[in-house]
Amino acid sequence: MYIGKSILVYTFMLTTYVAGDMFNQINAFRLDAEPVVKGKPFDYQKDPAVSRLLVGNNQWVDRTNAQDPSYFSKLAQGQDPKVLWIGCSDSREAVQSITGTGPGDVFVHRNIGNVFYENDLNMYSVLEYTIEHLKINHIVVVGHTHCGAVKAALARKSLGSIDNWLRKIQNVYSDYRTNLDAIKDQTTRETVVSVLNAKQTVENIARTPVLQKAWSQGKNITLHTWLFDIDSGRILDAKFSVAGAGDLDTTAKWEVGTVGGH
Repeated sequence: MYIGKSILVYTFMLTTYVAGDMFNQINAFRLDAEPVVKGKPFDYQKDPAVSRLLVGNNQWVDRTNAQDPSYFSKLAQGQDPKVLWIGCSDSREAVQSITGTGPGDVFVHRNIGNVFYENDLNMYSVLEYTIEHLKINHIVVVGHTHCGAVKAALARKSLGSIDNWLRKIQNVYSDYRTNLDAIKDQTTRETVVSVLNAKQTVENIARTPVLQKAWSQGKNITLHTWLFDIDSGRILDAKFSVAGAGDLDTTAKWEVGTVGGH
């Protein structure tokens, strides 16, 4: 570590006592090296994009209290969702609105393109928490039409750091390339990729140690593949569910087909 005109070398494994002046030097170096973040009040009147959220919250609280004065006190006692929703970060996939549910009903995890990577600690934490502690019974992986992640993945244009994230979707396209290239309409092709991508995420989650352990313990957990059709507002069932380790043997038999309703 370089401080001023002197060189400070230390090994905490060999040091049992560090003098106070050394800590001061280290702290001074840190403050000099790191940008200082200074928070200050924000004038929300300047930007309705955020101020309307606070106004909307106040209105929602007032309406809710008028309908049920004990609602928030009951909500504060805990949550008991039976469904884990894994969806896309797209702002149009507003889970509570499109499912008619409320706070505490569905545990939600979202990322760009609703994909799953084997080294995704965030996703693993969500899976373990919801399965081991919340005792959920269903995991729904929900793709959607007009997905920006799918469009970007198929376009194969560099967008920066997100390129690596989209690789899963590109791999899905490669796996089904012959069938997908036969679809002439671009929007239809993107929709099919959205379904296939959600299906792939279901398969990947089903193979995780977390799910394998849960099924081996006899826990009742089913994974579902859904598509949110933005044009109609409907959630469509892709008819590809996995309810146990034995179902993994059949995943390869699923083919590109029509996504049906409930």
